[in-house]
Amino acid sequence: MDFHPRDTKKLSDIQVSTLLGLALTLPIRYEDTRLHKPFIHNEYITVYALVEAKSVTPKRVSYRLRCDDGTIVHAVFFSPRRYQQTLFSIGESYYLYGKVTTFPELTLIHPKKVS
Repeated sequence: MDFHPRDTKKLSDIQVSTLLGLALTLPIRYEDTRLHKPFIHNEYITVYALVEAKSVTPKRVSYRLRCDDGTIVHAVFFSPRRYQQTLFSIGESYYLYGKVTTFPELTLIHPKKVS
């Protein structure tokens, strides 16, 4: 079985030339999106949170979130793209996955929705 021409370059970059080689290739990383992990600085976490407020400045968009256990977390996008300014709706709840920082407050940096 041959690979599609557009995939040949991608596969050669990871040094795969056969279908068996592709099947035996292990992923580089794994994202653990389970809930109820503790908030640890510089770790990735998934939370279920209600969007309470939104703040927009030219350099960042910030959403204030209330987790199901009552914890307040902020979701921040630096140098936001237009779609990130309308990514979450106030009053809606989402599962979010992002990197935790604890300075100056509990924050998820560039979180993404988890379905």
